Amino acid sequence: MDMLPVELILHVAEQLDIKSIVKFMCTNKRTHSILCDQQQYFFLRRLPQFMVAPSSDVFSSEIYLRRPLQYASFEMAYEMETRTARIEAIIASEFADVTSGADIGALSLEQHKYLAYILKRAMSHCDYIADIAAHTPCKPIAKIWYEKIQTDWKAFDVPLGYRLMDPYTNLEARPVQAAYIQTLPAEDLVMIYFLLEVLKTSFINANFERYEDDTSFPERIDVFGECVLRHGSWFAYSYILGGAPWDAMANDIMVLGDVERIGFELGEVDTPTSLGVSVRERFEELFPCEKRSEDAKNGVSHTLDPLYALEPQGERLRAAITYIVTGKAEGADIEDEAIEEATEE
Repeated sequence: MDMLPVELILHVAEQLDIKSIVKFMCTNKRTHSILCDQQQYFFLRRLPQFMVAPSSDVFSSEIYLRRPLQYASFEMAYEMETRTARIEAIIASEFADVTSGADIGALSLEQHKYLAYILKRAMSHCDYIADIAAHTPCKPIAKIWYEKIQTDWKAFDVPLGYRLMDPYTNLEARPVQAAYIQTLPAEDLVMIYFLLEVLKTSFINANFERYEDDTSFPERIDVFGECVLRHGSWFAYSYILGGAPWDAMANDIMVLGDVERIGFELGEVDTPTSLGVSVRERFEELFPCEKRSEDAKNGVSHTLDPLYALEPQGERLRAAITYIVTGKAEGADIEDEAIEEATEE
């Protein structure tokens, strides 16, 4: 192996996935050195494969931990490949019924495939939003603070200065993440909004028996959607497909989301609005609704169907996603030209 030309080593590595390249590196010191020097090359070759390409460091996806991974490193490339596989599994799962509650009419096989692609791209956007907290201008939070989820972060009376160390709510990153959402073009924004509503409807279907016994269940629907938006595939995979101990972590994260929601409802001064509100506000800018109740403006649901909870905004969401998938807006009092103009800005 020590006698192999550099060109041959690189050629072999180009045929492998990242996990196999790392194993190949372990064969000897020379191969390790050659491939280490080419990390950026191998990463950039894979960049077009990612639905939403990262622009800087990303988070790892570990149990109760998210470490910043250096941009263009093998570790980051492996994380991105892992996410891609997990997103595929999430959207293909029985939990994520991609047409559940959507009411967008009959679709052809190709349109179904495109709808699945849209949802996968939207989940990749949620990962991008989560990764904003991994790099400048945000400051990644140290590992020790992740370990306090079972104790400190579930309390309701945590002082703001201490709460700022909570990596799961990550209050300091929230304004930067919200600002990014406000820059999203219409098609990407619609994709994210639709993904959240589909998964929230799936959450209802999977937990419907809890509705009569849990008076706060409607609010938990929104908390679930917020966790998907805030943590991306790390949370979604953990909750839907992770199994023990991943599902326990996902439930703990939802408890923290509920703590924050209650704090906001009680009027705690330093509790910021959710990222879900940022999505709805951006959607309203792109697809303004003239007649909306105060509850709808505040994202308050009085129904177990999230897509109907924000009418007439829900109608416009259907119309927008239908136009993106089929080329024709149906099911809402809105002209195709208006949808086309917004989604093609």
